[in-house]
Amino acid sequence: MVQVCGLGLWVVFYGSYFIKTYSESKKGIAVNRLGIGEKSLKTRMIEVFLIFFSYGTAAVQLLSVLFYTRWERLLEDGGNGGLLIGICLAGVAFAVAGTVFFLMAMGEMKENWRAGIDDGQHLSLVSGGVYRISRNPAFVGFDLLYIGFCILFSNGFMLLFAVLGIFTLHLQIKEEEKYMEKRHGDKYKEYQRKTRRYL
Repeated sequence: MVQVCGLGLWVVFYGSYFIKTYSESKKGIAVNRLGIGEKSLKTRMIEVFLIFFSYGTAAVQLLSVLFYTRWERLLEDGGNGGLLIGICLAGVAFAVAGTVFFLMAMGEMKENWRAGIDDGQHLSLVSGGVYRISRNPAFVGFDLLYIGFCILFSNGFMLLFAVLGIFTLHLQIKEEEKYMEKRHGDKYKEYQRKTRRYL
């Protein structure tokens, strides 16, 4: 049951990203700007690491879902069943919350949805919907999904990729904040004052 739930969440989370990317490309919009375009070496390197850890974490998550059966064995063995079920439910709750945040962020961004910084594209400042409670709800979605999967399918590779992935996402946020401040000026500074970076 844990594996089925994990696989479903994995498909919805990453599938929605690829569907969004494909639908925007049909409108002539290039969504994936990671490591592409005019940007500083530091920003480019962070984005290259982000590509590696995003795809790497997704791969580790899928492999863990398909081949990791520890929870099922523990639950079958009995003993502390309530605690184990509680831990599983916590993992599912984090992963579901991450997926919901991610879907809401994509929906609110509409044609402004991008992965990475691209100075050549003039995008609007989105501050409505889920962006009222977080300046980075898509990144919050990734973080919550990573935490949820670490709880559900805990193993060394999962933990390593999740920690490095969350750290790299944080570095990307810092770069994007500099870009947004330069692009939108006082309007973005006011948004920063009103809305938290995460939650």
